[in-house]
Amino acid sequence: MGDNDGGTPPLDVSLSESLGRGVFFQRIRKQAIRKIIRSENFEFKNSTQISVDRLDWATSVEMAKIAITNRPDDKPFYGWAVVSAEVASMNGREVRATPQESNPYHADILLPSNDEKEMEELMQHLTELAGSATWRESPIPV
Repeated sequence: MGDNDGGTPPLDVSLSESLGRGVFFQRIRKQAIRKIIRSENFEFKNSTQISVDRLDWATSVEMAKIAITNRPDDKPFYGWAVVSAEVASMNGREVRATPQESNPYHADILLPSNDEKEMEELMQHLTELAGSATWRESPIPV
């Protein structure tokens, strides 16, 4: 694996894979450059699924082009908060390949519950993911 054109990835996600959560806000990018990645980058809306890219299966340029094509509300794409699939799979979380027509490298990190009374536990998952994340800048300037 690595930063190459590895073709279509298998449906089994290897624990050694790098998973990237896209960053579409300048404020979050500025924090990430200073090695501050907060749990808000891994937040979800009414879901226990966190959308990520399987970064080891294509070049950074190809991954950035996909992110730009799929960006929400035409927001600028700055890069990724990157975690290992191993960390993403800890403490009851699961990583599942969920390829899409517009992104064959898509995956979801599934959190164990979405029960409101367990929101504190869900926030702990997000904090743990953010704490292990590193920053990877998009190779395509905004």
